[in-house]
Amino acid sequence: MARQERGSFWVSRHTEIGEHMKIKMKSHRGAAKRFRAKKGGKVKFKKQGLRHILVNKSSNVKRQKTQLAHLGAKDTKVALRLLAC
Repeated sequence: MARQERGSFWVSRHTEIGEHMKIKMKSHRGAAKRFRAKKGGKVKFKKQGLRHILVNKSSNVKRQKTQLAHLGAKDTKVALRLLAC
């Protein structure tokens, strides 16, 4: 346990399991920018298609794309693993 005496940095960034130290999981930066995990285990995301060429889209389509959506069950499992939740 010599590593624990090094200071608060090592202890705060890593978790101790028995005699071994476990490295902290890092989140996938691309997924972190696209998804947000909610308390209930759901993952929300912003819909695509509102960046450019908006003249050809109807008002209803543009309005529907402003609302946040939730991932499906299988995609949620993958996204939560990427977010290291």
